[in-house]
Amino acid sequence: MGLDADDANHGKTRDTEAREIASRPREEAREAYNRLSRIYDFLTSGAEERIRNQGIDLLNPSRGEFILEMGCGTGKGLLRIAEGTGKEGHVSGIDISEGMIEIASGRISRSGLSEYISVTRGDAVNLPYDNESFDAVFMSFTLELFSEEDMAKVIGECRRVLKPGGRIGVVSMSKKGEETLMRKAYLWAHIRFPKYVDCRPIYAEKTISDSGFGIIHSRLERIYGLPVEIVTGVKRELGKE
Repeated sequence: MGLDADDANHGKTRDTEAREIASRPREEAREAYNRLSRIYDFLTSGAEERIRNQGIDLLNPSRGEFILEMGCGTGKGLLRIAEGTGKEGHVSGIDISEGMIEIASGRISRSGLSEYISVTRGDAVNLPYDNESFDAVFMSFTLELFSEEDMAKVIGECRRVLKPGGRIGVVSMSKKGEETLMRKAYLWAHIRFPKYVDCRPIYAEKTISDSGFGIIHSRLERIYGLPVEIVTGVKRELGKE
């Protein structure tokens, strides 16, 4: 059964409202994640960590590679990536929250891998790295935090810092799949409580493909009944796809 005009307009209104909420000031996001940093591992252990690790495994970090994790949080993903890159490579992490960076730094120090993993507080829309510095970039439940305008800037920064043929890995809440009660409930919570339910579903594969990456893997998983895309792509030379 198709939507009537009122339903269609209502759907557009909800989508527009969600996009506007997702574009909250980054300073506000920084403060929110600073507050959450001490309990973040407790909140995200389990299903979210499992999905993130699937994304890292699909990215397939290899010995000697230089890899960047954007939105590295408390550093668990950095250690997982470093298992692949080994002592011949290097893993860099960046996060907007100094609270997250503090916890990540402590975790890295305790692991004895400080020589091979480094973290920086910074903004994904303006990465403090040279052009073509990395073999791969990875982000998990990070891209969907940005407005559509800033999302394009983030992907553009990924392209800039990636070497020719470099890879991108993204784990993101997804708009793919059927509309379910759980998804409707989540969107309702996102619209009304964006400081606590800040991720919004996006079309991750399309976003990455439209930004000049060839898709290598695309997988749809679920977390707490919500669809999550795991996508990996390879940097293509623009104009020669």
